[in-house]
Amino acid sequence: MDQAKNERSETIALQALSFHLGEPSRIAHFLGETGFTPDQIRQGAASREILEAALAVVVADEANLWTFAANAGLEPGEVMQAFEMLSTDDGRTTPQQST
Repeated sequence: MDQAKNERSETIALQALSFHLGEPSRIAHFLGETGFTPDQIRQGAASREILEAALAVVVADEANLWTFAANAGLEPGEVMQAFEMLSTDDGRTTPQQST
């Protein structure tokens, strides 16, 4: 895996985590979708599992994807690429986007 691309993907994932944690309704949605507890987020915010989950929740819903991308100053495709980069190592696949 290219180190620069991996670092960029992790940066985007951290932005996604911040996006989820920036508003109470998004926090509740993120925790509900992932099953993580607030303590797990505090203790492992930079873990690969949490970063991948942050992006997975974003890309699973097209409206969320567009909102996050706009707020982060990114193109939705960049977000998708970051998710694919982080999820490839685990052999997971990209979730279906809702329309």
